[in-house]
Amino acid sequence: WIIFPRDSSKKRIEIPEIDIKNYDMDESRESKVPDLIKLCKKYQDVPCFYIEWEDADKNQRISFGHTPLFRIAYTKSIKDHLPLVHHSDIIDFAHAIFGNTSEKNEDSFSGRVFFEDAQLIDLDSNPTSDEKIPKILLGPKPTTFQHYLEQETTNKDKLKHYNSETWIRGNKSYWHKSGDNWEKDDQSEEKFNRKIETKIKPVNNTNFNCRIRYENLSRNELGALLFALKLPDGCAHKLGMGKSIGLGSVQIQPKLFVINRKERYSVLFNTKSWELGETQYDDVKVSEIISDFEKYILENMDEKERENAQSLWETFRLRQFRLLLDFEKGKELEKSNKINYMGIEEFKKRNVLSIPENV
Repeated sequence: WIIFPRDSSKKRIEIPEIDIKNYDMDESRESKVPDLIKLCKKYQDVPCFYIEWEDADKNQRISFGHTPLFRIAYTKSIKDHLPLVHHSDIIDFAHAIFGNTSEKNEDSFSGRVFFEDAQLIDLDSNPTSDEKIPKILLGPKPTTFQHYLEQETTNKDKLKHYNSETWIRGNKSYWHKSGDNWEKDDQSEEKFNRKIETKIKPVNNTNFNCRIRYENLSRNELGALLFALKLPDGCAHKLGMGKSIGLGSVQIQPKLFVINRKERYSVLFNTKSWELGETQYDDVKVSEIISDFEKYILENMDEKERENAQSLWETFRLRQFRLLLDFEKGKELEKSNKINYMGIEEFKKRNVLSIPENV
């Protein structure tokens, strides 16, 4: 150890707030590595490594840290890898329906869709199981750029990273699985801290009822909501925790009810009970609303992205998503060992994930 005496003549370096925040948000830093920000509150001087650099906007930045996990920040941010359409202030369907938050209060508005809790239909025929512990599940690792960014090669020495000219790959999703191999293996996972274990009561082949309320949606906005809920035959949603180990496969069967406010509040009773002004739409009307939404999107979609698709599910991106949502397809791939929960070794190899059509 060579420790030099403090040199009071040196000019202090002011660290930008964004770099302090980046250091503080580093979830990958191990607990055994000292937290420099906390130490600074306790001691006048704390030794560290640092490097000065310039980001893509020509701002002077400083990365600092403690060995052995001293990280140099990327010059580009996540937003630099988003397609240009996401850089605009245009309100899309998701924000229009679910609301928007902004630093400017005048640009914030509340959503018009409200989700109620799902209630178990019959506890006797759908009993819950005993508490069990699933496999240890850790948070996302954005540093795994071979998964999160579009790649042109599988050569790990030539992969695009966050300083490269490339796009975010898309939305993260998981294949459906049988759900037979999700419990914790004490022998293989004994190294993990017991404090991060989770206890759950899983259910299987269980039915729930829930209600999604909406108000003042346009026909296309309602079509967007129904399109997301009513999946093609054989497909299922992924909801809740444990999606990567086979949990969270849910089939949703939506029914659409429309309330006529004038009818509801003009009369107190109808011939049978309270006048609710409520009408249930049949499957034909629901399909018409969804088709109108698809037509609207296809007509306004970039021609290269649309290609010859007659339905949104025929576009390249949603073709891949539909395969991931196919319940039997996922179980078939799991049985043939073509898909698996990735371990540390797979991450070390920096394998690039195939698109669903190539699995």
